Amino acid sequence: MQFEQLGSEVVAQIVGRPLTHAAGQTVGVPQWAADPGERQHALLWLREQRSRGERRQDISEAVEVAILVLVAVEAIPILVAVVHHAAFW
Repeated sequence: MQFEQLGSEVVAQIVGRPLTHAAGQTVGVPQWAADPGERQHALLWLREQRSRGERRQDISEAVEVAILVLVAVEAIPILVAVVHHAAFW
């Protein structure tokens, strides 16, 4: 299929419109737009793309939290040493 070439926004626009019989005759309307089975395949592809995006977002958030934890682990001993040093001044 050419879903990847069109992108999720365009595929969603095509699937969201009523079933068209102008597919192949109208510029920009792909052949699969007239086939209910292919439109269903496009919906499944869109769901898969959304799931991938959500997983990617979850991974990004997990990496951000891990970095924050590592920075905190590194910073706490330094802050304790500074406070301890300042207390004896």
